[in-house]
Amino acid sequence: MTLPLPAVEEPGMGDLQSAVLRRQDCERQMRAALSSSPAPGIVLTHAERWRIRHCIAQLTRALDVEDIALHQISRHRAASHTPNRKETAA
Repeated sequence: MTLPLPAVEEPGMGDLQSAVLRRQDCERQMRAALSSSPAPGIVLTHAERWRIRHCIAQLTRALDVEDIALHQISRHRAASHTPNRKETAA
């Protein structure tokens, strides 16, 4: 069962390039948050945990927007596709 994707709700995030740039920015923030810990295995502070959770939430939203943009592009391409002779003959 395929669930319908919601419409893009964030202003300016409807196009794929903006969505990809936003996702990449969130990934950079996530890497920075994960590498800010002084040593692996040490318990994170409340602020570090909050920052990582915040980055995860932003990255999740950015990935959703990117998925929606890709879905809209593929639907548009499928709707505007005209079959060639080989496809028509098959």
